[in-house]
Amino acid sequence: MTEEHFRSLQKLCRLCGGYRDSGWVCHTADYADKLREIYNLDVSEDKFDIHPRYMCLSCCKTLSGSKPLTKTHQWKGHIPDKCPVCTLPPPTSPIVKRRRSETVSMNEIQIKAKELNEHFVCTLCNGYFVDCTTISECLHSFCKSCIVRHLQTRQSCPTCKVDLQNSTTPFQHLMFDEALQGVLDKLLPAVAEREIQDRNKFTLEQSTTNDSPSESDGPPNDGNTWFHKNDIKISISLEPSKKDAPHDESVPMKYIRCSMRLKVSHLENYIRDKTVLKDTGLLITCKNKPLDGQLTLENIWLDTWKRKEAPMRLYYCKKAD
Repeated sequence: MTEEHFRSLQKLCRLCGGYRDSGWVCHTADYADKLREIYNLDVSEDKFDIHPRYMCLSCCKTLSGSKPLTKTHQWKGHIPDKCPVCTLPPPTSPIVKRRRSETVSMNEIQIKAKELNEHFVCTLCNGYFVDCTTISECLHSFCKSCIVRHLQTRQSCPTCKVDLQNSTTPFQHLMFDEALQGVLDKLLPAVAEREIQDRNKFTLEQSTTNDSPSESDGPPNDGNTWFHKNDIKISISLEPSKKDAPHDESVPMKYIRCSMRLKVSHLENYIRDKTVLKDTGLLITCKNKPLDGQLTLENIWLDTWKRKEAPMRLYYCKKAD
């Protein structure tokens, strides 16, 4: 077996024999029981010079509820000059590379939104994903609020019914799918913009109707330290404005990782507690835009920071009289 044959083998899927996504790693050994049950395959007998050790995403989904393959690929050893693995043509990309000077006609890339709905619509609310959240056990995705509400009464996946009761809490199987949400926001920017507007409107309405802090402003006073355990976290950089705050007033921790539900008013209290700015009004800005005290970090990340890379940079200074 040549080194080229071994490298080519690692790029292929054990079940279908096609190329797998290089960023997707799914070991056959981790699904040995499922492969034996569904496809009658004993991967413990696989040979490293004949059988690939990985599966593609599509085949991996067949192990958790999707329609299984009618037959699996039959693998043979390396054959000099006639090896099907070494002579396999490279994967074709659906994206055609063009020169920068060339223009792309809109007719070439037009596609109906309904053709993509099965990939971007939550089956619980029948709407497009909002804060797309994926179950790590089966890779099915839903809106965050929808799946959290579902798991409070039924500890299983709504699509494939995979059991999540064996864990301490079913919420530990949830993960924010930033890639899928990002693709949806780019394909349907109007949907993302409308969601941002609705969130900002709701936040402002809550701030005007509730003068006193509500129960959602912070953790309950019952000693429950796990209140924000399952919140999506964000990294921020909190530093004084260079022209308005001297260096000795800076907070001791410049970089902070906290819940996206944190409000600007919470950051103001933190700054007052950690600096000499005890009884002064504070102004927190992001990209030179003043931030209202009732906005959450999630609102700022979506509307002002525009989902750029972390950390999200925030600056504070004394509020002008």
